[in-house]
This record gives sequence, structure tokens and C-alpha cells, in this order.
Amino acid sequence: MIETLAIVILIVLASRVLEEFTRVPINLPLIAISFFAAAWLPNLRVTPETFDQVLIMLLPVILFPDVINLSVRDLRRNGFEIFYLALVGVGLSLLLAVLIAPFLLPGDDWTPGLLACLFAPLMATDAITVTSMAGKFSLPERLKVVAESESLFNDATALIAFFFIAIPMLQADRMEALPLVADLVWILLSSTVVGIAVSIVGFVAIKFLRDPVEQFFAAYLVSIGAYIVADYFGLSGILAVLIALMAFRVFIDREVKRGMVINYELKAEIGQLSVASHGESVLRRVIQKLEELILLSPALSSVSFRAYRKEAIYIGLFANAVLFILIAQLVRPEMLLRYQGEILAVFLLTTGLRYIMVLALAWLRNYPMRWINALTFAGMKGGLTLVMAHSLPRDLPQREMLESITIGVVLLSIFLYTFFLLAYLGLKKQAFLRDRVVSEAFLPERVVIENLGEAIERDPVTGIYNSVRFREILTREVQRAGRYKSPLSILMIEFVNYAEVQEQLGETGQQKLLKDLRSILTSDLSVLDHVGRVGIDKAAVLTIHKAIDDNMELIQHIRGRMAHFASDHGLELRLCFGIAAFADGDTPEMLMEKAFEAVGHARLSACRSVGIAV
Repeated sequence: MIETLAIVILIVLASRVLEEFTRVPINLPLIAISFFAAAWLPNLRVTPETFDQVLIMLLPVILFPDVINLSVRDLRRNGFEIFYLALVGVGLSLLLAVLIAPFLLPGDDWTPGLLACLFAPLMATDAITVTSMAGKFSLPERLKVVAESESLFNDATALIAFFFIAIPMLQADRMEALPLVADLVWILLSSTVVGIAVSIVGFVAIKFLRDPVEQFFAAYLVSIGAYIVADYFGLSGILAVLIALMAFRVFIDREVKRGMVINYELKAEIGQLSVASHGESVLRRVIQKLEELILLSPALSSVSFRAYRKEAIYIGLFANAVLFILIAQLVRPEMLLRYQGEILAVFLLTTGLRYIMVLALAWLRNYPMRWINALTFAGMKGGLTLVMAHSLPRDLPQREMLESITIGVVLLSIFLYTFFLLAYLGLKKQAFLRDRVVSEAFLPERVVIENLGEAIERDPVTGIYNSVRFREILTREVQRAGRYKSPLSILMIEFVNYAEVQEQLGETGQQKLLKDLRSILTSDLSVLDHVGRVGIDKAAVLTIHKAIDDNMELIQHIRGRMAHFASDHGLELRLCFGIAAFADGDTPEMLMEKAFEAVGHARLSACRSVGIAV
């Protein structure tokens, strides 16, 4: 057993190194290395039954980091696209596949139940690969959110379709539509209720736990518990996990914001109480201090939540590695060759149906053609598809054939889709970059289009880096800071009354103001520092090799220059400043979140103090 653990870690390490140097998502080297390792190392070989058991055990752990890092705001903004692809698209694709497949597959013994059992698992896609791929290219945020979220939610849809539609069709002589719809509605509602109930229990548990390690385990139990409870009652465990983690994320976000308010509003109230109780007894003061500690200690801080997300990424990476190593064990080349015609037909059919569904969405939402291709080939299949195939009845005569076709399609989708996406996204890199610049610009689209060549890297009005370029630099510097353990910080500057100034000056005056402000923001920076516009009313300065005290001094210089500038132009500029310091393990997204959080801290104090997030 210890040798097996060492082999798994070595495979993960080798795959990570290959991913870093080749930019190929980690699942490809994992499967390739695992395939050869399985052929030479008997300790890695597993039975299909072991695969099912291990995968079910890993699923909640794998889903945890993907869902907990989703933004609820992004889900609301892109709800239509996610609902369409994950529910409507999967349902229509499954129906069309069952109707078309008899004309493509050899033999005349394909019943609707058999076809549903074949195609329902193939509707599930692999969120791990999609997330890995999206992180390697500068894609528009909306495209990334839709691809990653759809990959998570269509897993639940495919699972429900397989266990509650396909399997009953296989086992029943005939099925009536009304009872089937009623059962589906019951499953959806019941799984949702289970997920929300488990998330509430988990959140209450965290309220009583103060140790970060205990809170971390409680958070994971929300994911695992939702699956166990839903599975016990014969419901959709995957859907329950998704709902539980999303609800848990909402509760945590509110708790983090509550903690920020506590630290500013209650401190003032407690300060007044302290003055009033100055002449009271020592015992009364001790009791009061205990009350202050309780009031000033939220159940969960933003620092703790970020730490959980970091740890979840590491654990999820190892779980994903084990998953792909297991997938490699199931490959039987002789069976793939035997059913190669069926595998190719099913692969082409599922690819064509996904393309049609994405094309319809693009027509509804006016997406460019390159988005259609990217979303189509973001539909790689993964481990959940295989576990559904292994859940077919053991006495089914066509079980071996269905399993072999499914495995073949999964392997084709992983390798062909991934290589196509790598080549396509690389070929269309500039076009996707333009999409992102236009979508994230804080200027009228007319201004961006007119200056598109410059806008690829810099804000056309201020001349400082735009949001896209600034985040690319941030990614590079975060990697460097993590490697060399060097200080890295973001100074966030928010123009609180930007709308008032904009209305007062008009568009022409506003653009002149922004150009003048560039010299103020860059005058005290070193050649290593970078400044960018990250919001319509926000600028950020990425400072290299500067401690907190150095950043505070820089903020005082900027604040003073801004005050003189406002006085010279007869303006009232209200500014909030925040400092976010890089901590080991922070991702670029986490560091930006900390910067926005720091400004939020400053805003709560009416911008009288500088907000700091570490």
C-alpha cells in the first residue's frame, strides 16, 4: 500500500511538471503515464468494482473546490446560459441521440432503453479539464463562467437522466410520461431540499467551531454529507452536493461580510461602553472583555475562507489525480478495437449534437463563431461518465458493449477535444483577447473599438494597463512571489464619488481628468511596479518588493498629490485606499479578492483609514 501511495504521488508530480512546461492540461499526462504504469506495476491495477467505490468516495471531494470557488454573482448573471446548456441542451441531446442512433449503429437490437443507457452518461462533461483549460488562456470572463458552470451542472442532469429515466426504461416494458415527469420533479425538489438542509447544518456547526482545522473538516462534511443523505433516500447525490455547496458559499459570504461590519461598527459601540464602565469593578471589566471577544469574533473570517479554498485546491488536485489514474486502469485495447465502429459513430453523434445545442444558444445570445467552437469542444467526458456505465445491471447482455463504447468515447473526447481546444484557442488567442478587452473595458464600446490596437494592453483614456493586461502581469508576479518568497502587494484605490465627478465634468472633462490622474498614480512608483484600471471607479498598483510600511508611505504620497490635484481643479475627490499582501498559496484571483476586501474595510470606516487584508 505504501508503494502505491508513492507511485501515485510520483505520477502527480510528473504530470504537474509536464503541464507546466507543455501547457497541456494535467489530465492528459496523468492518463498517459498511468496507462503505462498500470501495464508494468501490478500494485496499481484495480477491479471495476473498486473503481466505482473509490470514485463515489472521491466525487464530493472533487466537486468541493470547483463549486466553492464559483461566484454566486456570476451564476446569477449567466443563469440562462447555464440552465439552457445543463438542462435543456442535455435533455434535447439525449432525445435526439435516441432517435438518430438506430440509423448509425449496426444491428437491430437497439431498444430505446439501451440507447438511453448509452447516451445519458455521455451527456456528463468533465469540469476539471474545462477549468484547467480555461485557466491557461485569456478568455472572456463570461465564456469561462458558462463553460465551467455548465460542466458542473450537466453532471447532475446526466446522472438524473441515467438513474431515473434510462435504467427504468431498460427494465420496464413501457413507461408513461406523466408519472415519469412527476418522479423527476420530486427528485429535483427533494435533492435541492436535502442540499440546503445539509448546508444549514454544516454552517451552524462552523458557528460553534473555532479551530480552523475543525471548520475545514466541517466544510468538507457538507459536501460528503449531502451526497450520503441524498443517496440514502434514493435521490440525486450530485445535485444535492452542488446545491449544498452553493448554499454554503452564500452563507459563508454573508458571514465574511458580517465579520467586516462587526469589526468596525461594534468596535465603536464597545468603545463607548468601555468609557462608560471606566469606574466599574475588575470583575465587571473582565466579563465585559469576554463579551467583546464574542462580539468581535465572527464564525468565519475572510482569511479562514481563503485558506479553506487553498487547501481544497490541493486536496482536489490529489483526488483528481487518483481519479484519472483509475480511469487508465479500465482501458482494454482489444475491446476498443472490437467496437471501434460504434465508438466512432457515437463520438461523432454526441459531438454534432453538442455543436447544434451550442449553436442555438449562440443564436439566442449573439455569440461569435469562435465561442461556439470553444464551448462545443469544452464538453470532454470524464470519470462520472464511466461510473454511470459501470452502474449498468450486471445481468445485462449488452453491458460489455456499452461499457467499451463509453470508455472509447471518453478517451476520444479527452484527447481529441483537448488537443483541438489547445490548438484552436492558441490560433484565436488575439481574437479572444479582444473579446475580453471589449467585455471588461470601463469605457463606451465606441471608444474601445476606435482604439482597439492600444486597448489590447492599455486603457485608451488613462494610458495605464487595462484590467486584462493588469491581471496577466499579476499572474506572472504571483508565480514569481510564490517561487522566491518575495513581498508582493496590491494597492487598491477607489474613487468613491466618481459618478458625481463624472456628471459634473461630462465625458470630455472626465477623460482629461483620468489622463491627468495617470501622472499622479505613476510618479512615485519604481520601475518594477505596475498600475492598472480594474474597475470603472478603481485603480490598482502592483508593488514589488515592498513591505506594508513602504506601501503605507506610498499611499500617503498619492493621497497628498490627489488632494492638491483636486484643489487645483476645484473638485472634491473622496478616495478609499486598501492594501492586499500576498500570502504563500494565494492565487491571482484570491489576491484581487483581498484587494477589493481591503477597500471594503476602508469604506466601512468612511475611508478615514487604510484597509489591510493579509
